[in-house]
Amino acid sequence: MNKFVCFDIGNVLLAVDWNPLHTYFEASPFDVDETSVLEFLQHNQKQCDLGLTTIREEICHYFHIKTAHAALDGSGKAWLDCIVPNPKMLALLSSLQKEGWKIALVSNIGYEHKAKVEIIPAFQGCVKFFSCDVGARKPTALYYKTFLDLHPDFIGAPYIDDLQENLDAGKAFGLKPIKFELPQVGSLVKTDLLKAEIEKLAK
Repeated sequence: MNKFVCFDIGNVLLAVDWNPLHTYFEASPFDVDETSVLEFLQHNQKQCDLGLTTIREEICHYFHIKTAHAALDGSGKAWLDCIVPNPKMLALLSSLQKEGWKIALVSNIGYEHKAKVEIIPAFQGCVKFFSCDVGARKPTALYYKTFLDLHPDFIGAPYIDDLQENLDAGKAFGLKPIKFELPQVGSLVKTDLLKAEIEKLAK
């Protein structure tokens, strides 16, 4: 068995919950409605993922707020609080590592969230291939080609992601897709079935 496997992070190993950012805006003096926050997230997340900006910089730019505004001080914490570890999935990751699996974390993630996830114990020893370091996001061909050029051992490995377009792009480069269906949080995550599917595809 070839013990190589790739995991997405957001909505797979960590849950993504935008409520802390919504709460931040509600408590701030900025006149920002719910629709504007959603539009902001759609734009901002891509820019952060590419390593081009920070949440504070994007808020200032998008909503025309002066960078020295004191209310901006809470934006960084709210942004970090939007990603929450999924304990059962992290336990699966640790279990696979103990069994000798080589794990790659392939994720669209910005530098701020990268700093948070890099200290998670279960991520130690994993290959970390993050969009902010590459300057390219999934599902672009550049992202997957660069990953497999740098880490050819993972060609043909099982690849777990929650977005079909990412899985399709990875499959085009030889990865074996496993769709992580949402919501799979807390006790609903069937890690035993997922592990069995990973082992089957790795043969």
